[in-house]
Amino acid sequence: MNLFSRSAVSVLEAAVSASGYTLTPYQRAFLADPSPLRAVLKARQTGFSWLFALEALSAAVAEAQFSIFVSLNREEAEGKLLYARDLYDGLPVEMQPRLLRQGAQELRFEGGGRLLSFPCRAPRGRARANLYLDEFAFYPDSERVYTGALPVVSHGGRVTIASTPYGRHGQFWHILSAPPGESTFSRQAVPWWSAPWFLSRDVTDDITEMDTAVRVRRFGSETLRRLFDAMEEEAFRREYELTFEEDASAFLSWDLLRANVRDITLASAWHELAGDGENLFAGMDVGRTQDASEIVALRRDDGVMTVRRIQTLINTPFAEQEESAALALRECGIRRLFIDRTGIGAPIAENLAFRFGPRVRGIAFTQESKDRMALRVKWALQKGTLILPDHRPLLDQMASVRRVITTSAHARYEAPRDDHAHADKFWALAMALEAAMEGAPEVRIRTL
Repeated sequence: MNLFSRSAVSVLEAAVSASGYTLTPYQRAFLADPSPLRAVLKARQTGFSWLFALEALSAAVAEAQFSIFVSLNREEAEGKLLYARDLYDGLPVEMQPRLLRQGAQELRFEGGGRLLSFPCRAPRGRARANLYLDEFAFYPDSERVYTGALPVVSHGGRVTIASTPYGRHGQFWHILSAPPGESTFSRQAVPWWSAPWFLSRDVTDDITEMDTAVRVRRFGSETLRRLFDAMEEEAFRREYELTFEEDASAFLSWDLLRANVRDITLASAWHELAGDGENLFAGMDVGRTQDASEIVALRRDDGVMTVRRIQTLINTPFAEQEESAALALRECGIRRLFIDRTGIGAPIAENLAFRFGPRVRGIAFTQESKDRMALRVKWALQKGTLILPDHRPLLDQMASVRRVITTSAHARYEAPRDDHAHADKFWALAMALEAAMEGAPEVRIRTL
């Protein structure tokens, strides 16, 4: 282990032993890396948040070192300190320095050891620190964070940058794609098959030559196979197989989406939005046989629309779907609900309009109406008036939409289909925005 002293290694080993975990080969390789600048390209759910906390805590306890975590959002930032506190509590009493301060963003120990954890921002003005930039590729302004972060290691600390892939651009892409010998960073790649908990059997040397579906079926655990079945394959390759993909034909670029993502806690039940009804607008996309039905609610505040709840209904009878929408209308008093009344959505739209009057409206999905709603979503994102949560299923579906111009000069929207999704969240969001913007001028965006 390349921690800073034998005593730090002893602390780390004691913490791991008490946790009941066993370090994987790639985790040991990470800890053994002596480079002051480390870059990790990692699959999701490979344990790096816990590993960062383990390394930083060991350095703080044994060497009074100062470490800073920068995460994509507040929840992930707080999670790393929770990991560190659990590891600290598991240490033998004789190894535990007195804990002087504990908060959502800080652990401070007697003797000078300290851990700080922030949501996505550059920790300026702090010298000699060990800095961890997690999910760095997804930061809205990674260049600014990176530039502001480097000075903190000018007196002997080090920088660790880690992320799942996100497009062939940005600082993370440049670091990972630099030719051998031209990068100042050590680089480590951790696909899903490096993690024992994702495997059903030992891998063979030809695993990297297989198609994604083949290797998942042959080597993946039941959990991984369920993940694969529940995701679009492009998203799975990005999230779990380290594939940098950026399709120039995407209607909404990842850069545009990420520029509008904020640290939002979505409501988990409709009653949590009670009292906001006058400012709430919703859209419901009724799923076909294999698609999910989606209800997306927006809150309007001074012309800015913020996603507040996403409800997904999979394999749900139509009567229950209708009652789910009725519950939303009753419990939080949604001002307007627009529903796709094309095809099988017609009875639900008709029944809800009868029960709730003009608060519910069925929307016919035509080429013209879909183009109008989709362009309104893009316009709102470009203007910064549509605020999105860091909700991967929503963002993945929005990024999957393609706008194709037909030979008759009409726009057609396409999206890949997986087991339960066909851009349903996107269209529910588009209808919610249409409901909120009813009466506003039609938007026109030059789109080639």
